[in-house]
Amino acid sequence: MTLQASRYRLRPAPRGPRFAGQYGFALRKSGFRIRKLVRTKSRIFSLIAVLCLLAAVVAWSQDTRGTISGRVTDPSGAVVPGAQVVVTNVAMGNKTGLTTNADGLYQATFLIGGVYRIEAAAQGFKKVVREGVEVRIAERLEINFALEVGAAEQSVTITEEAPLLNVESASAGTVVDSRRVADLPLS
Repeated sequence: MTLQASRYRLRPAPRGPRFAGQYGFALRKSGFRIRKLVRTKSRIFSLIAVLCLLAAVVAWSQDTRGTISGRVTDPSGAVVPGAQVVVTNVAMGNKTGLTTNADGLYQATFLIGGVYRIEAAAQGFKKVVREGVEVRIAERLEINFALEVGAAEQSVTITEEAPLLNVESASAGTVVDSRRVADLPLS
């Protein structure tokens, strides 16, 4: 497309930054102004879209929920596929039922901070219960179970605490109760 000099006559730009063109003149035809306006709006829209995507990535990395995962094995150390694992929040009573996969692994995700009770059971094995497992913000715990051979009505309760040091992840999180917030100095 070639520009014809007769169609686009140059004239002096009106005074003020609103009407001044890039080079100090304005075109008489309004088509050029519309194209320039559309180009400017598309650039602004693209910039806003990129900023929204960056904000979403930052917000996604703010993980406030914890995860409990582990492996269920038998006394010989072989994995137990299809074992039933129930993770219960003691304070709220929320239960999450899971089944181990072919590798004997289970994973309970998106758990809110609190104290949990975990039960693992399989046919031909005693039910194993672990009490007092504390999940903190953005914490990933690995709780493994070794089932003992016996009747399903029998259960083994483990009172061992979860390890205090998390060696799987470098993330840090904590739960702040209302009393600590109220005791903060105001200045």
